[in-house]
Amino acid sequence: MYTPDSIIDPNPQLDDRPWAGYLYYSWLVSATFPSLNEKGGPEPVQNLFEFQVGLVGPGAGARWAQTFVHENLCHPPCPTPLGWSNQLKNEPTANVIYLWRKKIGSQSFDVVPHWGAALGNVQTYANVGATVRLGYGITSFPQLIVAPSNSDSFKPGPIEAYLFAGGDGRIVAHNIFLDGNTFRSGPEIDIHRNKFVIDWKAGAAFRYKAWRFDYTYVKRSAEFEPPSGRADGVHRFGSIALSYSLWRP
Repeated sequence: MYTPDSIIDPNPQLDDRPWAGYLYYSWLVSATFPSLNEKGGPEPVQNLFEFQVGLVGPGAGARWAQTFVHENLCHPPCPTPLGWSNQLKNEPTANVIYLWRKKIGSQSFDVVPHWGAALGNVQTYANVGATVRLGYGITSFPQLIVAPSNSDSFKPGPIEAYLFAGGDGRIVAHNIFLDGNTFRSGPEIDIHRNKFVIDWKAGAAFRYKAWRFDYTYVKRSAEFEPPSGRADGVHRFGSIALSYSLWRP
């Protein structure tokens, strides 16, 4: 779910992002191929294809979910969100996302460059970046921030643990959560939207056999000029992923 900075204002806020709920199903297909560098060391290459189908708008249930949490689970009580009548209209969504990346380095230190693109009525963009990792037994690829679990590796040891940092730059042609509904009129941001966005990330990962835990902290550059009262428009958020792999190579 996405909301403007002030959730207690029931009026449309044209200088901030519109209210939006997004409910979707995601299917990730990965193809990982062995590759060797000039010295004969392994440098696997991975191709990821993600398919998303879903719904934005009242049908996604974000209004109910946020109101329920704020009124029943917050201690001390959180303010009741009052602006959901200004959310995006109902619209079915479909998006295809492609990502290429390559692991360069050893099991204690590596660099994973990547590039990709997305096409659909949710987001359309092109991106490029890299992740640097330092740790023990690094054989898998980095976990994606918001996506189904992926942990492909060819010769995994029983334990893998590492710290990581990286960045991802995107040129965004369309973002439904800022530009508004695609096929019908609806709420949208009415100020300058930045076409180029950078995500800076850092975190840690630990895997024991089939179990894996990942924590990622992300600092995203301003997607639009911040409204009055907000210092920089930068977004900060965290992601926690706990996964279990049913198939091991």
